[in-house]
Amino acid sequence: MAFLGSAYLGGTEGSPDSGTVFNSGVGFFLSSKSKNRGKSPMTNQATEDIVKQFISQLTIQWDDLVVEYSYDTREDVWDIWHFNYGLQYNDMNFQKSVGKLVRTLFFNQGIFNISFGYKHTPVLPKQ
Repeated sequence: MAFLGSAYLGGTEGSPDSGTVFNSGVGFFLSSKSKNRGKSPMTNQATEDIVKQFISQLTIQWDDLVVEYSYDTREDVWDIWHFNYGLQYNDMNFQKSVGKLVRTLFFNQGIFNISFGYKHTPVLPKQ
């Protein structure tokens, strides 16, 4: 199991058994053998519903937050990202809320194939 990131999940930082995601200041990525791998598309629909619930709960707390997601079928990973630099790097309440939601909605349901974090707004080439 590999951990990178900045969502606060409680426990002692750096302890693999604590449920803590390691802080790197960019978000987090948790990858392991997913319970969803190799299952029917309905399982992915159920996970997508949880992803939408996660996003909805975040945007209720921070109404100006833009969150997007995609699913990589080859890697079996749900990529969820936002564009708010200030929340990602300067708001510990955001980090704690994200961590609690991730634990409750994903980890407690046995879903570990997710990635969440800040994504820089793409710079469009000048024409």
